[in-house]
Amino acid sequence: EAARKHHHQIENLCTLEKVRTEREQDIKVVGKVLDDQKPEDRSLVFLAALSDSVAIRWQMAKYIGSGTFGTVYLGTNSDTGELIAVKEIRFQNASMSLVKSIHDEMKVMKMLHHPNIVRYDNIEVHRHKVFIFMEYCQGGSLADLLEHGRIEDEKVIKFYTLQMLKGLAYLHGENVVHRDVKPD
Repeated sequence: EAARKHHHQIENLCTLEKVRTEREQDIKVVGKVLDDQKPEDRSLVFLAALSDSVAIRWQMAKYIGSGTFGTVYLGTNSDTGELIAVKEIRFQNASMSLVKSIHDEMKVMKMLHHPNIVRYDNIEVHRHKVFIFMEYCQGGSLADLLEHGRIEDEKVIKFYTLQMLKGLAYLHGENVVHRDVKPD
């Protein structure tokens, strides 16, 4: 019985491997290689080299919002099934100042470890865009909750405000200034 189960598992693995190989062959071009000899790629090579990125397989799910530096999507880590926030920063010609801003944000996020601060997971660098992978915080923004009347109890407002202040106190203790605190 055990040998039969083992044989069945091996057959399933072989089938999965065959499907994976066929799918790989269907992909024509995944991306372009960054060349540090080309001026337009040099700053991206710098960013990719400085990151401790580990490739993850992920899928984009839905739009969450956008800001000054990019657009945020809900994504799924294909390996773990975990929901993640994916910040996409697009650019045509990556100036060194933009790349430095991205690198600085990534560096600060990597050093922060606090329950009231979004966790940084990874970065993925492409020729015309960068994806920053972060912890996904469910429930929407505080502004949405207040606007739609879902928070009326002062104790609940006090609870969320205290969480935000604890996160800010931690940032200040790490000599980090947020510069964009808002309920969104």
